[in-house]
Amino acid sequence: MGSRIRALGGMMAAAGALVCAMAQAGPAEDASVATKEWAKAVLAQDIDTQLKLLPKAIFARPDSLERERKMRLHDKEMALINGQKYLSFEVQPAPAVTGSVGKMLMMVFPYRSVLQTREGNLQRDSSLLAVAEQGSSNWSVMDGSGQSVRSIKGFVPGYVGVPPIPPAMTKMLKAE
Repeated sequence: MGSRIRALGGMMAAAGALVCAMAQAGPAEDASVATKEWAKAVLAQDIDTQLKLLPKAIFARPDSLERERKMRLHDKEMALINGQKYLSFEVQPAPAVTGSVGKMLMMVFPYRSVLQTREGNLQRDSSLLAVAEQGSSNWSVMDGSGQSVRSIKGFVPGYVGVPPIPPAMTKMLKAE
């Protein structure tokens, strides 16, 4: 009888640990799904999905969203003209950095992309920023390349550099 109680106690402890791990994995998992959706949109040059995932707070004026859409369409057309296309866009599965800024939860996901150009392939190691209100499963995503404390404050009020955004690094890959 004592061994059954100990076994039951062990199973209860394991179940409690699993529930605790699942509760902690929830936001990271939701953010990870959003970053994977972003990566698919980049590879497919799906501008509408990218715009849907961007933080709404960066579009202060109603015409800002349409201006961003037109800029991205122009970039897409120029990429087609110049023969540029993404060969890969791989997001790391778990956030490297997580932080709370006021009511916002922010996660930084490293990624590596390879862009084919006329001159060769460019590899970029950078980060995606995933942002949501605490308790929400509705994540916004944007590329962290070139972002600054000031630009991030536009959609995460109160941001002062924590969690830090690592600088992007781009290099030309040698032909094999």
